[in-house]
Amino acid sequence: MMRTDEQKREEVAGITAALSANASQRDAFIALGHTVLFTASIAFMGDVRPADEIEFVWVLLVGWALNAIGLVALTWSFQAAHEDGVRRIAQIHDDAADVGSMSLDIANSIALWTFPTAMIAIATFAGLNLWSVM
Repeated sequence: MMRTDEQKREEVAGITAALSANASQRDAFIALGHTVLFTASIAFMGDVRPADEIEFVWVLLVGWALNAIGLVALTWSFQAAHEDGVRRIAQIHDDAADVGSMSLDIANSIALWTFPTAMIAIATFAGLNLWSVM
């Protein structure tokens, strides 16, 4: 496919805008979500039961581990997104340039899906501890 220099510049500008919007919206939500979930789980423990009576701590630890994995994956996705954008721009100017980045897809998927799984784990921990108080 033959494109003019103007079409290439417009496409580069569109990719750059999409990268910026993606990074500022999705990544902010995931980072905030993981942080709030972690903070809320700590606050919950002291408000519901005395520390020596808390049960199912392993479920909470799984939730925290998922939070940590998600935040590391989110950090990894920043670098992968940058590399992918640079690679896509190079491909616009040179049809023989490398195109794909599975690393970005993997990092984004891990960062995104560890949030609901961590939330489920922490909600399960909270529910089990609330249930045993009642």
